[in-house]
Amino acid sequence: FKLVTFSRVTEKKGIGTAADIVMDLNKKYGREVYTLDIYGPIDEGEDEKWFTELSKRFTSSINYKGNASFDKSVQILSGYFALLFPTKYFTEGIPGTIIDSYAAGVPVISTRWKSFDDVVADGITGLGYEFNNNTELKYLLNFLVCNPSIIISLKVNCIKRAEDFLPENAIKALCLNI
Repeated sequence: FKLVTFSRVTEKKGIGTAADIVMDLNKKYGREVYTLDIYGPIDEGEDEKWFTELSKRFTSSINYKGNASFDKSVQILSGYFALLFPTKYFTEGIPGTIIDSYAAGVPVISTRWKSFDDVVADGITGLGYEFNNNTELKYLLNFLVCNPSIIISLKVNCIKRAEDFLPENAIKALCLNI
């Protein structure tokens, strides 16, 4: 199952956690049950240093794909089983990557940050787990190895939810709240 992260590549986005869990599960099963592709810019300095050290531990199932052009995001994401969003920013806001993922028909597996319920409908457009609970993320991914139909059933809902974020629909929602 192909997983993806699509954000700035920093420790606070939970990318190291995602990579470690994917490698642990693959080791547990003795085969590659998950792959993880990492997309996004890496800032020079501490983030670059952190990611260089992290990537030394990567197995062949973890790949850094570089920074994707914004106009290719939906096309790129459409080839994935799920988007991982293990952010460690509790006040994350509304991430554009999740909207792109919905437009691609790709459900989200995410930590429940402060605005999670504003963006992800748990069990409908994605699956959430307790904020900063890496054990729960690992359990969820392990569960999905044997139950992939759960994610597959969410794909149509994602495309429907993406329509809410189209400019004309978002403007209507804003105007109704004024």
